[in-house]
Order: sequence, then C-alpha cells, then structure tokens
Amino acid sequence: EHGEWKKALELVSISAQRKMKLDTITFNTLIGSCGEYGEWEMAVQLLSTMERRSVEWDMSLVTNVISTCRGPGKWEKALQLLCVIEQSHAECNEITFNAAISTCELEGRWEMALHLCNAMLQRTLES
Repeated sequence: EHGEWKKALELVSISAQRKMKLDTITFNTLIGSCGEYGEWEMAVQLLSTMERRSVEWDMSLVTNVISTCRGPGKWEKALQLLCVIEQSHAECNEITFNAAISTCELEGRWEMALHLCNAMLQRTLES
C-alpha cells in the first residue's frame, strides 16, 4: 500500500534523529520501493542522504536509482545521475548503462541511447 511505503521512508528521518545508522541494504530496499511507486525524486534524495551519512553504495544501488527515472522527461535525470557517478571516478558497469539506455529508449531518445551504447562499447575496448 502507498501509505505503508511512506511510513518506511519516515524511518530514515527517525533514524537520523536517533543517531541510528542505516546500511546499504536498507537504502537499496527503500530506493526499490520508490521505483515501484514512481517516486524517482525520492530515490535521488535517498542517494543524497546516503552520501551525507557516509553510507557506502555500489553499482547495483545506483542502477536501482537510475531505473526509477522512468516517465516523461525523467530520462535527463537518469543521464545526470550517470554523469555524476562517472565524475566521482566510479566505474559504471553494463547493467548501469543498460538502465540508462532503457530509460532513454522508453522516452524515444534513440540518439542518446545509441550514444550510451557507443560509450559502453568504448569503455569495454579500453579495458
């Protein structure tokens, strides 16, 4: 139920007030829930919260956030996230690229999807 999902997100605020440390698995679960309900903005906010709290993240979590960016105009946010991750010197994997490519495809942005495919291929050739 949508109301239960919001209660789960309230735990993030409560944990901060009580100085409790949430782990990567908890955040990944919450971000997955955001995707189920189309709450991509909240997913991005949770990723920022993780960064502020110094919670380690991995590519599966980033892929999860990018996958929530589906719907009209949200493909740009997915690409922004991909760029931020790349600029942080983290290596995006094929699954992360595929999530961004899929988001572009759903929006009819085939030129950008093709560009991402080429970037992924170039990275593979360089390694």
